[in-house]
Amino acid sequence: MANPAGGGNTVGVTDISGNPLVGGVQTPGAGLKFTASPSADYTFSGWSVTTGSTPYDFSSAPNSPLYVAMTVGELGLTASFTRTLWKVTGVTQPTGVILTRGGAASEAESTGVYSDTEISYTVAASHEDYNAPTITATGPNINQTSNTGVSFNMPIGDVAVSVTAGSLKPKYQVSAAISPAGILAPITATMGGSTIPLPTSQFPGKEITLSVSTTDPPNYRFTEWTLTGTGFNIKYGGTSSTSKTITVVVSSSADGVATANYEIWKLGDPVEFPRVAGIQTLIVAGTNLKKDDSVGYGDTSKPNVFAPKAEDYGDIYQWGWNNAVEFVTDSSATNGWKTTGTSGNTTWNPCPSPWRLPTDQELRNLINLYSPALSGEGTASGIYTTTKFTNADSDYLEIWPAGVTADQNNKRIKLPAAGYRINGGTALARGGVGYYWSSVSSSGMYIYNLAFMNISTYAGEVTNNGYPRDGLSVRCVRTK
Repeated sequence: MANPAGGGNTVGVTDISGNPLVGGVQTPGAGLKFTASPSADYTFSGWSVTTGSTPYDFSSAPNSPLYVAMTVGELGLTASFTRTLWKVTGVTQPTGVILTRGGAASEAESTGVYSDTEISYTVAASHEDYNAPTITATGPNINQTSNTGVSFNMPIGDVAVSVTAGSLKPKYQVSAAISPAGILAPITATMGGSTIPLPTSQFPGKEITLSVSTTDPPNYRFTEWTLTGTGFNIKYGGTSSTSKTITVVVSSSADGVATANYEIWKLGDPVEFPRVAGIQTLIVAGTNLKKDDSVGYGDTSKPNVFAPKAEDYGDIYQWGWNNAVEFVTDSSATNGWKTTGTSGNTTWNPCPSPWRLPTDQELRNLINLYSPALSGEGTASGIYTTTKFTNADSDYLEIWPAGVTADQNNKRIKLPAAGYRINGGTALARGGVGYYWSSVSSSGMYIYNLAFMNISTYAGEVTNNGYPRDGLSVRCVRTK
């Protein structure tokens, strides 16, 4: 018989020639052949007598096959086997799982291991689209390090391993919209540098870059993105909602909609005022004048240009000097600020050709206070509005020719209340008062200027109290 029983170990008994025994018996004096056959996981270790007696000492004859002369009576031998190989079973790698083996794991799975060897397994999701997998093991002395890792030492007994793949994460839809609906403002979406169509369904945590054109549609300007959907947000640390390009993160619980919002506007276009000066059509620039500071502040070699947006304050200028003065701080002295004397000029034009400063009479006609325009030829209206610009805390004076409706923003000019500088460069009243130079001096000491402030609907007036060393705004004009 075999010890231990089972496990694939067998013991065979035949006559000396290897023939089966007739009826399972043998006559006294005849020879017997005992053959021990271990399974793949065992080795033969020796014989012992279990039934009857024999003069042989089997401890000194452990070999197989064993030849014995039959004596009187029954004879039963036991072949002992020793387990030498221990195996790991059940190791699989389902879809969505990365399985990492440590130690002699591969050997233990295929042929078994002999020695005291540490074996370990770890699992991870094969892609971020999958939830984390799990691994467990049954057998003696298992060290379950985590839901994704186990380890143990061999030989301790067979070990059964079980790997379960994590579930596929749900996808959520990302779509985009334009407000107000109907305007032509396409939105593009990219992932990983490649353009993708919208709407798109993606796994949670995916990042999508959304962009609108850098050029706004006619009569509109972009204001900001608004996002709807639980957990659908702009990437932390990324651009703000007022940027035309944002990166959004797909929610882990809901669909999301990104809306690009626009408002009716027309930035920077000149506006024609028919015969506003009583002689010919006056064209007013759409934005204030500023210094081209692309090379740096204070570069007097750079020309004066128009500010890029209607709400920009632009720069301020001392009358007669072309060096623009930016707002640095409210109270600090400004580089290049003229604190004494006058420019000595009787005329002045900081505007790029063919633009120029308006005359005092042209400013009066624009605000329609002292000299009404010719009847039927384009009267001008001046209304101070407390509506704020979206991107600047600035009120403004809005002026438009007669007959222009409220939605015709491209036929209106807006003069920001940019404040002014006096007393050695101190900045005052930004967002509350506007002062704009004319080209005409009064008595050689004072300069005519347009003044307005945010008091009720006060459109202001053209005064002659501007001192040349004051810093005021400039809005250029030209004739048609």
